[in-house]
Amino acid sequence: MITAAPLIAVDLGQGATRSRWRTAGTRTGAAVPDRVAGVGGFWAGAPVDTVAAAVGAVARPGDGPVRIGVGMTGLHGGPAPIHDLGRGLAGLGFSGTVAAADDAVTGYLGAVGDRPGVAVIAGTGVVVTAVGADGQVARVDGWGHALGDRGSGYWIGRAAIRAGVEQLDRGIGGPLADAVLERWGPADELARRWRTAAPGPAEVAAFAEAAATVAVAGDPDARQVWTRAGRLLAESALMALERTHDPARPVTVALTGGLAAAAALLEPSFRERIGAAASGARVVVAPPNAPLDGAALIAAGELELPGLEELVARTHIEGELVQ
Repeated sequence: MITAAPLIAVDLGQGATRSRWRTAGTRTGAAVPDRVAGVGGFWAGAPVDTVAAAVGAVARPGDGPVRIGVGMTGLHGGPAPIHDLGRGLAGLGFSGTVAAADDAVTGYLGAVGDRPGVAVIAGTGVVVTAVGADGQVARVDGWGHALGDRGSGYWIGRAAIRAGVEQLDRGIGGPLADAVLERWGPADELARRWRTAAPGPAEVAAFAEAAATVAVAGDPDARQVWTRAGRLLAESALMALERTHDPARPVTVALTGGLAAAAALLEPSFRERIGAAASGARVVVAPPNAPLDGAALIAAGELELPGLEELVARTHIEGELVQ
């Protein structure tokens, strides 16, 4: 039997963090099932501590050397705190290597692969990454809920809440209004609730699930929210595409992240807007676990596309930088 160090992938999101253990390089013997876990997100605590908790949820120091890849939200294109990650993991008793990058990079790799294209990574927030054949990289959005995240889970949740309140103002109510009241209490308490204890970004984004349920049931206000979100995500993708590719030439534009689970609601307007502006684009919807797949790719350290490898920071977990 020949085995390589296991790969641990971590996707640090705004609302939640997911981790996955995968045995790599096994040539003989039965396949070892993945270990998958979830912990709190970026808003739940210190990012390094959250990543360490996510690794600890699927691995133990006694498992031996591991290769860890981390996609991190909140970097806004800046460098990952790779030395802090290495020290934190070493403090828990782990050994091996850790690689980290902005979740815009790991989301891209998981959705498009190690080749040119465009990836829209949409969950609680949203960031778009495009990489050209020449290695040119463009990043769009990723500004956070206060400044951007157009078409994100947060944007959908907020728009759906406002649409629900508008249904109340019409005096006839509606499914979105009912969902708002069920979640946050009586109508005469809503304004005070928002002034004194407004829900955080992750809680607002979580309301997108209720908005999806109402939209699937046929409510026109909810469906309009999702249609608008698809167009906003497409417009961000087109901004990145225009900076890195000829829109008339073949190129993959992928939609991934947590919102990909609601592709039936997002994809029609997303695809229509992309197709109207980029005749060469091929729209694909990647599975929600694509960011974990991208984190595994940087853990393996086998990137070839110019422009991507230089965005990944690597270190031994003991803290010595890998050159």
